[in-house]
Amino acid sequence: DCDSVYSNTVIDGPEGKSSNFYKECKIVDTSEMQNGLENLMVLGHFYVPKKSGTKKSLTGDYKVTSSANLWAMDVCGELGEAVGGIMAMLGLLAFAIALIVIGLILCCVGCCCQYGNGEK
Repeated sequence: DCDSVYSNTVIDGPEGKSSNFYKECKIVDTSEMQNGLENLMVLGHFYVPKKSGTKKSLTGDYKVTSSANLWAMDVCGELGEAVGGIMAMLGLLAFAIALIVIGLILCCVGCCCQYGNGEK
């Protein structure tokens, strides 16, 4: 039960500060994953707190204690992979456009060289 696991989950951050942990309790379709797991449930997410008196994030080791086995996902890392894939696609698109332009220029050069003196 998601509610009982959520109520028994505690996240302790560095310097003894606890992190804000927000409940989601939604099912994610993971049936097509390679290892054949059943659907997973998103328990919640937390944000890294700020250092006292600053706008900087409190970095360090975070300890998660729960009554059930949990998996952790780095959402920012997943987003970075998606952005990297999009940038690679855009790079290939630019390369393909450059090849088309070069091909068209060479086609025009071939026609000009063949009929350069006005002879046909």
